Amino acid sequence: FSRSFSGRYFCPDAWLVSAMAAVAASVCACPPSWEALRLEFNAAVGRNMGPPDHHPALWTVCSEKMEMHLNDIREVMAATVHVASREDVAAIAASLYKQGSCLAGLAIVCYSCLALAWVTWNQAAMNRVANMAVKYFAWSSGCFEVGNGLWSVSAGEMWTALRGVAEGMEIRWDMQPLQLCATKRNEYTPSLIGYCGDAPVRETRSGILGPIETIEKDEVVLCTHTSGDALGLVEAMLESWRGAASVAVVVENLEAELPSLQAWGRRLAAKGLTKIVVSALGPSSFALSDYDGIYPASVLRQVAVDAAVADLVLMADPGFVPSSGLRHSVSSSEPLGAALRAVLAASPSAFLVTSFLTFGGGGAGDGDGGSGSSSGSSEQANMSVLDMRRLVDAGDAVPFDAHVCPSCRPYAWQWMLLAEPGSLQFRAVETNDLFHPFWLLPRALLPRLPLHFHGLVNPATSTRRLGWSGMPVGLKAMGDRLQADGVQLLLLPEAFLVRTEALPMPTGHWEDMATGLHYNHWSYFFDLLYHRFVSSLPAAPGDAGSSGESAAVRIPRSFLVGHQLVEVLPSRTMSLVTLQVGRDPSLELIVMASTILGSVGLKLLLRSVPWTVHAVCLGTKRYWACALEELPPILRSFQRDKPVAIVDAYDVVFFPCSRSIVDEYRAYGRDIVWAADTTCFPNHKACHKFPNLNGGCYMGSPRALADTLEWMREQGAAIGTDDQENKWHAYNHFSDTIVLDHRQRIFTCFFGSKREGFRIENCTVVSDYTGEEVCFAHANGGTKWEILEPLLQELEDKGCWKSKAIRQSVRHYAGMATPAMIWW
Repeated sequence: FSRSFSGRYFCPDAWLVSAMAAVAASVCACPPSWEALRLEFNAAVGRNMGPPDHHPALWTVCSEKMEMHLNDIREVMAATVHVASREDVAAIAASLYKQGSCLAGLAIVCYSCLALAWVTWNQAAMNRVANMAVKYFAWSSGCFEVGNGLWSVSAGEMWTALRGVAEGMEIRWDMQPLQLCATKRNEYTPSLIGYCGDAPVRETRSGILGPIETIEKDEVVLCTHTSGDALGLVEAMLESWRGAASVAVVVENLEAELPSLQAWGRRLAAKGLTKIVVSALGPSSFALSDYDGIYPASVLRQVAVDAAVADLVLMADPGFVPSSGLRHSVSSSEPLGAALRAVLAASPSAFLVTSFLTFGGGGAGDGDGGSGSSSGSSEQANMSVLDMRRLVDAGDAVPFDAHVCPSCRPYAWQWMLLAEPGSLQFRAVETNDLFHPFWLLPRALLPRLPLHFHGLVNPATSTRRLGWSGMPVGLKAMGDRLQADGVQLLLLPEAFLVRTEALPMPTGHWEDMATGLHYNHWSYFFDLLYHRFVSSLPAAPGDAGSSGESAAVRIPRSFLVGHQLVEVLPSRTMSLVTLQVGRDPSLELIVMASTILGSVGLKLLLRSVPWTVHAVCLGTKRYWACALEELPPILRSFQRDKPVAIVDAYDVVFFPCSRSIVDEYRAYGRDIVWAADTTCFPNHKACHKFPNLNGGCYMGSPRALADTLEWMREQGAAIGTDDQENKWHAYNHFSDTIVLDHRQRIFTCFFGSKREGFRIENCTVVSDYTGEEVCFAHANGGTKWEILEPLLQELEDKGCWKSKAIRQSVRHYAGMATPAMIWW
């Protein structure tokens, strides 16, 4: 790079050619058609003038590209995962590039429109663009590092402007380049967040206590961490594990708090916990910002791992108690332990240990370092896989990742709970299971953790609701690094960690900050640091698929360990799961259900129908692509003359109905009957071409359904990327074989209706819109709470329906959205 007179970095044209070629497959690449706009933007902003001066150039950038790529923007906004994986962002970037667009370019468009809205004081435009800009700025932050990008604006400037708009602050649009974080210790450099260098800034004393008993090299060492005033958080973990462990503790004063740590060590030894190594970490000696003073989660993790003396370690955050017999089961003398070591001998591997959150019970520790009490710890320590499955099904426990990040859609926990007891199957792990992963792996494979990924938990939500943010980022980044190093990520069977809802967290979080900076800004800072880190990683070896699993794992592999079969499998192997065998053989029901455990909506559907119900696409995030691939051969295996109904899994209920669904279907005289809706979603501009078809409910002959789904798959993007649009096109193409259920004789879609339009008569639900009984009710959108829930309550009150226990038992889970997430 050479430096312009304005103090900004720019890229000479001769270098640009090779630079663009080098990043053609990266998130920073923009098609050649964007080059003129890039030069115009750089020339305008590079003059170091405020918005009134470069107003015309910003207008050009904003007006030319915003409307042109609005659909691209909406597509990215539809990706609701807050901390998207590297594979997700790379896939979005590749898709945009193919369409003539790019992530970095759209971030610049958002920045230009934001500046333009600010200088013209268009509040509505500012709010609209700010919402769009958040994801673009985070995902492309690595493209705007100072001295490292093709654009004359830095990521620090972009986020400062975004924060100014959000908080109504004065904004300097002509500020100097601002780096995201400082990489040099003891050298003050202005940055947005704080220090992110590799050099340690805290005094560390490794192994100040223990072990009293020798730790053998073939043992698995539990590695965890906490703060000096919250030692009780890890005590229950150690009591359940009852084996080799390494604990890193952050304290305010190493010398002053050493006696209390020694006293704690004596209490552990008195309980028979004699293989514990304790290390201590002092306060930061170099803090550029409040970020540098919060709980140093990744530093503590690294210190604990460094102090472990065995080859294998289990990394777990404070308060996550190992399941019953976990340490024993992974020992080398047990079948599971022998199997995982055989897998490690065959290929570099890291094993994901799933985690759960339980409700309503006492904590595993009260967070009082002095007492070390652990109410409820014995119950957690004795919890088996069967116990956890029962808790999840009853709504008394949820997968931890699904609780803190519902839109991540993790499914590894479900495969673990569904596996046969004693099964030695190791499934590949997909990227949606890497939000807050815990790993069992050899220390030799473990990369040095990025030490600047600190922990942060929203104090208003860390104990009883959603809100975990910074704590998992270091573990998530480690998963990306392991993949980049060619390590296969596999699910450890018959093992989990569990945390109680009421547990506190170690000190050093947002509530300890002196600043008034809003929590959401810290949350975005973690996004920025995460994407800055993963943008520096090389591409994973092999041909990584869209799911993020390595190419080697896509081919099942089996081998014998002793006399037992050990299998390494792809993340998904099931095609069809029968959920219940019905008493009425006239119809078969299929649901696309990624989650079948702990789903209140699915429970209600199963209880309400008399037919056999099957689930497809279990454990997949991209359910429609899966359905197009798997449903046709499944349907062709069904009895040819028996109708099949395909309905949404989580918002459909069958009410008592005097009409025969099969007779109503045959009365239409068509091969396929599709539900009708009052709205045209998601492409409103297409309403004049398409009917109001609702894609969530349809039925037909197996062959006709298979032919239609295969036709949609063959058309690809030519008929849209949304399943609803695909189905619109199918309706128009097969107009002689498909009919809509406009009279709602089979399917009633609630969206666009009012609760007053439905009443209860003789334990049936009657629609005032049609004057007929409601059979299949599809509570799409917010009507799940606005219409369906009140109807179920009224049926319950009248003694017609026993669903209250089901409806009240289950909390948020991976297959169920909250109203705010699904409202249109």
